Parts: sequence; C-alpha cells; structure tokens
Amino acid sequence: MLIPTEVADRRIGRGRPAEDAHHAAGDRQVRRTEPFRRGLVVSLLPTPTSPWSRPDDIARLAIAADAGGAVAVRVGSATAVRAVRMTVPGLPIIARHTSPDGFDLVAGVDEIAAMGLSGADLVEIDVDDAASLALVSQATFDGFRIAARVDRRRLATAAVDAGAGAIVFAPPVRGGAGAPVIHALLDAVGAATPTIVDHDADAPEVAAASLRLGAHGVVIGAGITDPMRLTWTYATALTGIAAEDPQDANEGHAVEAR
Repeated sequence: MLIPTEVADRRIGRGRPAEDAHHAAGDRQVRRTEPFRRGLVVSLLPTPTSPWSRPDDIARLAIAADAGGAVAVRVGSATAVRAVRMTVPGLPIIARHTSPDGFDLVAGVDEIAAMGLSGADLVEIDVDDAASLALVSQATFDGFRIAARVDRRRLATAAVDAGAGAIVFAPPVRGGAGAPVIHALLDAVGAATPTIVDHDADAPEVAAASLRLGAHGVVIGAGITDPMRLTWTYATALTGIAAEDPQDANEGHAVEAR
C-alpha cells in the first residue's frame, strides 16, 4: 500500500528530531532516525490487571507520564494514538497492536497504516521470521517508521537490513538481560539506529544500566502504570517484616542503641 508523499511527509515531520543520514555498516546502509530524545519510555499498554484501558484512560496516563519526565509513551491501538495525540500533542508515541485488555495481536499492513496515519512516530512489530522481516520492508517502503521488536542479536541486524527505523530489544528473561548481552546487541546494531530496551523491571537502577550502556531508550510499563503490580511489589517486600512483632523489633533497636 503506497502512502501519498505529502501525507507521509506530514506524519514523519511532526516537529521531533528525525535526522536522515546514512553510514556504511558492512554492506548495510542504515538510516538514522531519532524520533525522541534519550530516556524513559512509559508503556501505557493495558494489562489484564490494570483498571485503565479505555482511550481516555490512556490519554490521562500519557499526561502523567509526560509531566513525570517520560520522553515517549507506547500505546496499543490507532484509537489510543489519536487520544494521546489530541491530549499531549508534542509527546512522541510508539504504537503496538494489542487487544483492549493488553494481549498482543499480529499487526499487518492495515494495522500499521492505521496507527501510523493516526500520528504514531514509530510502529512496533514483532520480528521473528522471514515474513515479519518482509513486513518491515513493506511498511518502510510505504513511508512508516518501524520499530522492530526482537529478542536476539541476529534478528536485530536483519531488521536493520530490512529498513527498520529503530530496534526494540525485549530480553527473553524477566528483569532484563545482562550488560554483555545488551552491549553486544547495541554494538551489532550500531549507533545510527536507535535501540530501545524493553525491561520487565521494577527497579530504576536496572533500567538506568541499559541507558548507561548506550541504549536510546528504556521501556517500563506495568511497573509504573499497573496499581495491582505496584501494590504487589511493595506488599511482597514488606511481608516478612509485617510478620514480625513490632515490640520485638523495638526492643532489638533499643539494645543496639545502648
């Protein structure tokens, strides 16, 4: 599907820095795209336990994320893209095709076009085989910026070859990958293609480590936006302490102070 040049130009040139440059990386020509500055990307995708899933809910969460310092947000539909774009016009958006309750759906050409033309700066799709790599090439040819979501280095480099404007690295282990794995992927992709690390992490220091290694952005979702998960995190940390007798704890502190 071909997108009229003037439409693509309006969508791509939304006032955020998006420099097109080329450099040689082996036999590859990599396009440089910087849809937002480096930092925290807050994923507003609904989760099965989140009470916030409607477009107006997502828009309010986007306001909070923007006020809190997020450099971009991720949403799950063209409707959500439009809601955020109308509410926080200058906030960069990554769009990923999901169901209303947060389960991933397969994005095809039509879904990519709907999210891109609604105002998404990047459209994120899973890349795990030849068909998904072909979709990256087709969508890029159609004028959309694709963020290829991968879980290994070889898929990241293949996605760049296919024209991806960014890489979303989703480590296959909870809590994120170790520094050597992230560093190797960043080195393979190269500085000319922004790499965003999607952490399922609750600790800010885990996210900060990826940025220090050179990632362009770090995605945190339910660890920020899901009140049930936030409550569970704190409740779990306090469980052992809550089982203690406060009187015993106070007596122990008194002995230490003597």
